[in-house]
Amino acid sequence: MEQLPIGVSYSNPRVTFDGKYWYLSIGINQEQEQQKLTDEVVGIDVGVKELAVCSNGMVFKNINKSAAVRKTEKRLRRLQRKVSRNMR
Repeated sequence: MEQLPIGVSYSNPRVTFDGKYWYLSIGINQEQEQQKLTDEVVGIDVGVKELAVCSNGMVFKNINKSAAVRKTEKRLRRLQRKVSRNMR
C-alpha cells in the first residue's frame, strides 16, 4: 500500500468495485520543476539492429535482440502451444 503525499492538493476521488476488490483512486496536484531546454538539435535513426542511433553518437540497444528475451519468447510460444492443446 502506498502512502499518500502530504502538503499537496487532491482532486477527483473515485471509488470502484470490481466484484471482488474495492479501489480508491485520486488525482494529486503538485508542482514540478521546469526542465531547462538547450539549443542542441539531435537527429534519431530508428533501426532494426539498434533501437535508435542519435546524430550525437548515442546508441540505444534493442532489448528484443538479447538472448534473455529470445529465450523467454521461445518459452512463451511453447507454453501457449501446450495450453492450446489442452483446450481442445
